[in-house]
Amino acid sequence: MRIGLDFDNTLAVYDKLFVEAAMEKGFIPYSSSITTSGGGKDIVRGMVRSLPDGEDKWQTLQAEVYGPRMSQAVLMDGVSLFLNEAVKQKAELFIVSHKTQFAVFDHEKKYDLRKTALAWMTEKNFFAKDGFAIPRENVFFTHTRHEKVKQISQLNCDYFIDDLPEVFADPGFLAKIVQILIDPLGNADTNGPFQPFCGWAAIKQEVFGGPPTKSNTVSVKSDCEVLRIAEKLTGNKVTALETPIKGGNNRLFKVVTKKENFALKFYLHLPEDPRDRQGTETKALKFLNNQSITQVPILYSTDKENRCSIMEWIEGSAITTPTTPDIDAVLALIKQLHKLGDKPEASNLPLASAACLSAAALESQISERMLRLAINQDKHPDLELFIIREFTPFLNKTIASIKSSFQQNNLDFHAETPIKYRILSPSDLSFPNTLRRTNGDVVFLDFEYFGWDDPVKLASDFLLHPGMLIADKDKERFTKEITNMFSADVTFTFRLQQLYPLFGLCWCLIILNVFLPEGWRRRTFAANPEEKKIALDRQLDKARNLLLSLQKNGSGIKYA
Repeated sequence: MRIGLDFDNTLAVYDKLFVEAAMEKGFIPYSSSITTSGGGKDIVRGMVRSLPDGEDKWQTLQAEVYGPRMSQAVLMDGVSLFLNEAVKQKAELFIVSHKTQFAVFDHEKKYDLRKTALAWMTEKNFFAKDGFAIPRENVFFTHTRHEKVKQISQLNCDYFIDDLPEVFADPGFLAKIVQILIDPLGNADTNGPFQPFCGWAAIKQEVFGGPPTKSNTVSVKSDCEVLRIAEKLTGNKVTALETPIKGGNNRLFKVVTKKENFALKFYLHLPEDPRDRQGTETKALKFLNNQSITQVPILYSTDKENRCSIMEWIEGSAITTPTTPDIDAVLALIKQLHKLGDKPEASNLPLASAACLSAAALESQISERMLRLAINQDKHPDLELFIIREFTPFLNKTIASIKSSFQQNNLDFHAETPIKYRILSPSDLSFPNTLRRTNGDVVFLDFEYFGWDDPVKLASDFLLHPGMLIADKDKERFTKEITNMFSADVTFTFRLQQLYPLFGLCWCLIILNVFLPEGWRRRTFAANPEEKKIALDRQLDKARNLLLSLQKNGSGIKYA
């Protein structure tokens, strides 16, 4: 068996190096979490190329990473296991890389990129007999992609593994060679001539066989499994199990028994998203149930193994057109949550998901969301144009204005909201997450992101939420009441006025989450089948409309 391997971003990965180098040069804003997230190189490339002279800046970064920083590159996860299995199976291994000898911006030709790559391979035991035992003469560097494809053909490989679909699309690529694309982020077009795999463990199983590896997919239970789980958790014979009810991120079933009806909720879990939605909601509902808060469902039991919970079934109707009494219900819940913050048990509750305790944290969160979206810009030119030409200029103008206002008012842009002024927040407080009981009472659902947060964020998110239409008079009333509620914080009104448009820009990016691979998988998990292009276009239009409304209002909040 003869196996050909690409080098850059297939064997050696540079995500952390590209992020660190770009931050050091001031090409992207500092972020403490982006260095550990997947797709760092692709993220940085999209951000840097959007800058003035972006292509030159990007090539400068490449020269530094592939040259003096090459020794800091790491093996992609799973490569060692694959190469060790290849040695065990006596497979012939070849490395074919499209890599120039010197970087374009290395004018003094200080770093021979091919020699630095070979030195890295030597250090990683690629050539050692007690290592991966690849003969050094089996490593080939080419000046062009076409030369690379020609070399692969001459080697008569059985398999070739690469991270670039363009290699397999080259007319000279031999059809008889099995084409394997390593695609950790799931961005590849599945209609290509290649087989996409999320990682080396799956490729190892494909090439060498053996027990199948656990798939990076969302588990969707069959009706029989759901029935079994429902009877176990309720302790009752289920007489009817309704089809999945449409939801944003989860799957919800109505469980009918002779005793009563229950809600069975399955929580979304994605490998790239470590948040424990079920655990957070469990803690939230237990706390609220123990405090006799009647505006939330009763939690009966949980099943961690199957990531599901049994709750009270709320018989009611959706609130599509909120009225003034509905706004009063929201304010009543916020007032109760504000008081519950003094309870001793509340101190053990975590921060809300995506909590923003300072203006700087909000700026950082927006930067991180932009960086994640940059992964997909090559595949979505309309998104790229929106981010570069429309979104970014207004973002930069808004941040500059806010920082100036903070300075003029002697406030620290980086200071966190003091603990005594924080609130327990559902973090997704909106009418799409409510039901109106037959008696008119409003019940609030979905506490998967519950925790401590800044009330400015709670208020801004509620007013900006794209999933509901609230009359201006009710928004004005909400703003007045929420301002009075948190009047003990003398900075509340100022911060709400200043940060509202920045929270709006953050919402623009949240709307665009569907462009991310995990964002689309959330939709498919929640049983929302729809044409992908239509959905993407619709979300882009929503983001653009929100941006236009923010631009129309100028800085600040018009309801104050």
